[in-house]
Amino acid sequence: MAGPFSPEPEPAPVVDTPRPRAWQPFTPRGITAFASASFAWLFGFQVFVALLAGATVTWFLHTVWFPVATESIRNLTGEGAIRGGRLEIPGYGTQRLVTNGFLTVAIDLETDQRHDYAADVFAVLRHSNVEVCSLAGCVQLPYPVREAPFTRLELEAQWGAWQPFLLGIAGITTAFAVLFSWWILATVYFLFVRLLAFFQDRELTLGGSWRLCCAALLAATIFLLLGIVGYGVGMVELIPLLLIAGLHVVIPWVLVPFATTTLPRVTLKQNNPFSQGAPAGTPEPPKSQP
Repeated sequence: MAGPFSPEPEPAPVVDTPRPRAWQPFTPRGITAFASASFAWLFGFQVFVALLAGATVTWFLHTVWFPVATESIRNLTGEGAIRGGRLEIPGYGTQRLVTNGFLTVAIDLETDQRHDYAADVFAVLRHSNVEVCSLAGCVQLPYPVREAPFTRLELEAQWGAWQPFLLGIAGITTAFAVLFSWWILATVYFLFVRLLAFFQDRELTLGGSWRLCCAALLAATIFLLLGIVGYGVGMVELIPLLLIAGLHVVIPWVLVPFATTTLPRVTLKQNNPFSQGAPAGTPEPPKSQP
């Protein structure tokens, strides 16, 4: 039997529970798994979703809006030109070139009256600008100052040459914009998430907090992309799409607090004063008499 002051046996080694593998950001536990994942693993997911966002925008433009622009050019008749920042087409009054439920293109060179077409977005070619209107209001885009022909043959040639480049620029710009917006928002959010985990006694590093925020933003972006696809195929109307866009901002705020509750709790380690690692100044136990 050991004496009262015999050194206690070494504690059994603590076996770390393997962390779940980060493979989906749609549930609180799935988001939590990214907190312990490497940045390279998270970055791979971010690049994939960013490319998916760029492809979705490219598909939407190519399928929904660009065919309307092509058809409106084919419906132009006569000779016209842009001179001194003004559109001049003899013989045109107020006329719709092409319309569908998504986009309408019309010409009104004689009046400045406001139009209200049934399309979600409509563009009216006026003498001095292009007026683009939607639920958010109207903006006026001026014509270029340099002189340029405005005929069917000339516009078809230029549109056919520029259309692939515009699609590529839109897809690449969207991918980079989404990627940088994730990093900026995660940098804004991660300190608050770290404090939330601290007050809940959950294990979370600063880097893990940043990665957790990025994972929640991934889920919100995928939700928005599904809404855009639904709008493009006619399953979602414009107002529900705007609601989806608003909800995608709120989704990370809802997912992150639930994700922090699934983090492992902080374990307090008690030091053995009689082990070799006893802190300095600890009195030694009295030696037993022979």
